[in-house]
Amino acid sequence: VLVEVKTSSLTDKHGWPVDASRKSIPASYLTGFAVGKKAIAAGCDTAILDIGLAASTKGNRVYAALKGMIDAGLEIPHGEDVLPSEERIMGSHIDESLATAVESTKKSIEEAHAGTRRRADATTKPTDLPTSRPLEQHKRTRSASSGSLHRP
Repeated sequence: VLVEVKTSSLTDKHGWPVDASRKSIPASYLTGFAVGKKAIAAGCDTAILDIGLAASTKGNRVYAALKGMIDAGLEIPHGEDVLPSEERIMGSHIDESLATAVESTKKSIEEAHAGTRRRADATTKPTDLPTSRPLEQHKRTRSASSGSLHRP
């Protein structure tokens, strides 16, 4: 399942203050929360976080987004020690009034996704579902599509 949420949707659709940063810990948390709700609505209950080349610092924006996805209901393997504190999620380290904006934006996201859980219907066939590829096939495809990642 592939879902996408842009931080601009926080201000455009969910009432995040226009003058508040969309690159902050609270904004990252809310973006993760929206991704989680959207993934659940698309029928996904579990996920694996792949941060790629992002910095892996305890409590950073990546882990704020992870906390949002977890709070939205996704099951994602993680260690509790990497998640930001509740004070940082609520924006207390930025401005005490930001907590109200976090709560109202989160409520708006919840309302937007209330009752949107997709259910499998009788027309879904096993052939309609994505299949996994064997690792060797994945390596060959990856190598061919990237212009030979592995040079002899």
